[in-house]
This record gives sequence, C-alpha cells and structure tokens, in this order.
Amino acid sequence: MQSQLSAQKMHAPSPATFESGALAMNEKLRSHAVEAYFANTHDPLHAAFQAKAVIHSGPRDMSVMGEEARSAFDVLSYEPRSGKCLAYIHVPFCETRCLYCLFYQNPYKPEHSHAFASRLIKELELTSARVSQNCAPVHAVYFGGGTPTALEADDLKRILKALPKYLPLANDCEITVEGRIFNFTDEKMEAALEGGANRFSLGIQSFNSKVRQSMMRVDDRDALISRLEKLISYDNAAVVMDLIYGFPGQSLQVWEDDLKTAASLALDGVDCYQLNVFEKSPLAKYIAHGKLPAAADAAMKADMFAMSVEHFTNAQWHRLSNNHWGRTTRERNIYNALGKSACDCLAFGCGAGGRGASGR
Repeated sequence: MQSQLSAQKMHAPSPATFESGALAMNEKLRSHAVEAYFANTHDPLHAAFQAKAVIHSGPRDMSVMGEEARSAFDVLSYEPRSGKCLAYIHVPFCETRCLYCLFYQNPYKPEHSHAFASRLIKELELTSARVSQNCAPVHAVYFGGGTPTALEADDLKRILKALPKYLPLANDCEITVEGRIFNFTDEKMEAALEGGANRFSLGIQSFNSKVRQSMMRVDDRDALISRLEKLISYDNAAVVMDLIYGFPGQSLQVWEDDLKTAASLALDGVDCYQLNVFEKSPLAKYIAHGKLPAAADAAMKADMFAMSVEHFTNAQWHRLSNNHWGRTTRERNIYNALGKSACDCLAFGCGAGGRGASGR
C-alpha cells in the first residue's frame, strides 16, 4: 500500500511551520478564488489543500480577551443555556516541557498544587448560583492543560469531588483527566478514580524511546507500557492514549510499530494526531538551527495517517472521528465530539477558554 501511495504523490513543498502554512491558506481563501475551496482531486490524500487553515475543526467562534472577556462572562453567566453542555478545567502546570508543545505555561512545583486546587474549587463555588452554570446538566468535563496529572494526588481528588457539588453533572457525565505517564503514580491513579474520573486521556505520542528522547519526553517504551497496563488493570474507567505522527526521525516503520504496540494493549481508544511545528515552539528552533532533522512533510504524514486508518480498521476498532478510534463501548468520546459543535462550554482555571450562549 505505501509504495503505491508514494508513487502517486503530487505535492508542493510543505510549509516550515503551521503558521506559515495557515497564512498562505487563509490568504488564498480570502482571494475568493473558486479553486481555493476545492480539493486537489489528482492526489487528495497527499495534497488535498495547500495547508491547514486552522488547528482544530469546528465552529469559528468570536474570541474575546481581558476586560472584554470578563464583561462578556458577567453577561453570559446569567443567561440560561440550552442543548448539550461541556465543562473545561485548565491546569496550567507541566513538570517538563516537550519540544513540540505550544501549550506550556508554567513549570510545576509541588507547593503550587494545594493553592491551585483550593482556588479552583473556590471559583467553582463562586459561580455555582449563576443560571448558566446550574440550569441544566453538564454532559462532559475535561481536565486539560498543562498536565493535570502533575497535581498531587489529594488535590486532584479534592477537585474531582468538588465537581458534583458545584456543577449539575449528568448521570452519565464523562469526566476525563488528561495527562502523561511521567510521575502518574499508583496513588494518583487511585485518587482520580476515587474522585470520580471515568476516562483518562494520556499523551504517549510515540513508544519509540529514541524519538521520545529527541522530543524531551521522559519515560522510555517499557515504562510507558508498564504504567498503561497498571491503569488498565483497575478496569474502572476508559483509558485512551494519543499518538502523534510526523516527528523528526519517525520513519514509517517506527510509526507502524507505534500502531501495533497501541493495538496490542487493552486500551479503550486511541487518537492519532499529525505533528504541527509551531513557529514559537522549541522544536521549530531546533530544526531551524540544525539540531534536529526536518519533521515529516505533508505527503509523508498523509501516508502515516492512511496507515493508521488501515491498521485500526483491520483490527476491528470503530472509528469515532477522523482520527479517533474506539476499541470498546467504554470509550464514548463525548467531550471531543461535542466540542466540535457550537454547544456551550463552561471554563474554570487559570487560562481556561470556554464558550457561551452567544458562541463566545
């Protein structure tokens, strides 16, 4: 399959960064040229469009910041919502920074955990009487960041226990804790489960120790598998992991091994994301200065994407979205699925972004 795909490649050079590609694509769209809105039918897999115009698909909201955001929140928080609703909780700490990541904000220190958890719970409490928060069920809660699993076990459990006190959680509410294997101890796993987490989304990215080391990831292949198997062994929540394709030095063979390793574990779901090289990320600087080879181009990433589709289809996993796969019925993918729609999203925590009744 791969040799056949490679023979069909008809593509322009890939942009060096996500931003440069998005700028070129958006300029083309602003030209209102009819051809800008149609895919390249000669080679749609490798060169459907010039580049990605946005990071994630979904409604294009009107974002507001600073004082404007506070004013908008004061209005929207007193308006009733309708339809499905999500809640997003942002943890703005990471114990280490991965080269490719643009979401890093603050280095984590253990003494930050208790203060952050206490203030987050207070924030949930202060707005709990407002109609937008209490008028109808919340169908999914997502702990993102940052690295939520960096929090101390007791603080993670405290926050989770506070959710049903201050949010009208649906009976079948999906509660996801995002994180990484590094320092995700048995104590933290058990605290999250005791607190009510019923889904874990772990950023594995690659099982290849050499690729991981080059991206400043900490744990090696054996440690990843061991900790994943431990979390799965509790048999008390959906366990989902992310893989990323397109890293410098990540060949098709390495990617195939990542897919095979993921499928060999008793996971409930897998996400396969393509690498974005952001111009302000350390990775972009490493590549520009010759410290790392270039990331995979769009055509190579297309082959990797096709390989993931073929692999999980043949393994009888069910496809929940373009790049997300479920193995069991435990994986419902509620937050991600609804997040691509225009539904409301309540936001809590420093740096969190939400969406109100007016789409803001």
